[in-house]
Amino acid sequence: MGRELDDERILVAQAFDSQTTGYQGEQLNKAAFPIQGTGMYQLGTDLEGNGRITQIDREDAKNCTITLDNKAKLNFSSDHIVKIECPNGSTYELRHDDEGGLSEVKMLTGETLKHKDGHWYTEDGQKTDRQFDMKKVGTLLEWSSKDENVGTYHYPNGTSISGRIFQLKDRTNIAITKVERFGHMLAECGHDDEGYYNHIKLQSGEEWKKQGPMLWKSNSGDVYEGTFYFEDGRHLRRRDIHGNRDSFYKPF
Repeated sequence: MGRELDDERILVAQAFDSQTTGYQGEQLNKAAFPIQGTGMYQLGTDLEGNGRITQIDREDAKNCTITLDNKAKLNFSSDHIVKIECPNGSTYELRHDDEGGLSEVKMLTGETLKHKDGHWYTEDGQKTDRQFDMKKVGTLLEWSSKDENVGTYHYPNGTSISGRIFQLKDRTNIAITKVERFGHMLAECGHDDEGYYNHIKLQSGEEWKKQGPMLWKSNSGDVYEGTFYFEDGRHLRRRDIHGNRDSFYKPF
């Protein structure tokens, strides 16, 4: 965790200037954080599927904006992401305390939550069991303090992925339960007691239900022999019984 914070604090040291091809070696707070950067915020870097960096603009030594190839933007101030601008113009806004922890989160819906005394509260002062963490690649993680196996990843392109972790005797299964974009449902997924998918409902109204091992049937009467899965944790795909990927199946 400490190394992650160090990586984020040396944002400028890791970046290439958007106007030149030369490496800009200046470093935020050099005395306190003398280690070298890892290159996470260089032009062309893909931030773990969130988008490839196409531009880096610096207002000054403390403020920087990173533009991704999907038109999303990550706004940094004093070494922290303070705003995520989605491609449609909606935003997540974040504030941090003196120790760098999240102190306030404004969601795409305009809902604002504040952190104090180890808990998160709604604007009207109601205590909530929701918890938040901001990842250095631009992903906002939300989970429940009542059940840490349930959580949501909010991505810079406006997509949110909800899911849960199934702790089994010999393995761990992760199942996605809902995919949304800007608050609109793209897919809802049901699963069995071990976390394997058995029901998928799409925004189009199409529904697939598992009839048996490697056998699915839709509400339109279509039958598919194979499996449904999520590529990169967010893109619904499928493979037939022979393991061949259906390259044409991209429902969203």
